[in-house]
Amino acid sequence: MYLDDPGYAAARAVSNRTGTDDDVAALRFAREQDLIVAVRRRPLRLGPAARRVRLRAPMLSDRFRAAVEQRNVDHVPELFHEHAVFRSPVLFKPYEGRDQVLRVLRAAEQVLGIGDSFRYLHQLEDPADRVAILEFATEVDGKQVEGIDKLTFDEDGLITELKVMIRPASALQLVGARMAEEFPRVGLSLPS
Repeated sequence: MYLDDPGYAAARAVSNRTGTDDDVAALRFAREQDLIVAVRRRPLRLGPAARRVRLRAPMLSDRFRAAVEQRNVDHVPELFHEHAVFRSPVLFKPYEGRDQVLRVLRAAEQVLGIGDSFRYLHQLEDPADRVAILEFATEVDGKQVEGIDKLTFDEDGLITELKVMIRPASALQLVGARMAEEFPRVGLSLPS
């Protein structure tokens, strides 16, 4: 790990002790306080315990993931662009517009059991292309369902596209049928 002189000094000022656990805590605090600037000049020697700790920068998809995992889909409208698009794993024609996308998410929340058996397994992001992949697993009517939410973001960090892919085929058919049942409850019809 490399830090510039001001960041290193800030981290050391937080912790005057020399133990590796204190160094890790000092680095976390300095990172949270934006005291560390990533300029690769001087190595910081950390013990084995500290080398296992990864300080992760916030991802564009963090807020979406947290909302889904906490069953707060009604609180995510500000995350979507007004012209956002939802691409279904079942239908060719997308749902267009923030209102339509949010209705699809409400239906998915009911069908996929978001918050109960639903969990994200992996979160990958390419900040240069402003794309995130969230791999999920859940259970619907006793069947294991695996899938991916692919999120595309605009320059302001708003979601412009949500594309869902589901496997295996039997799970896709089940989820598609259950979503079709749920759509009238959230005010959606199948796109024409």
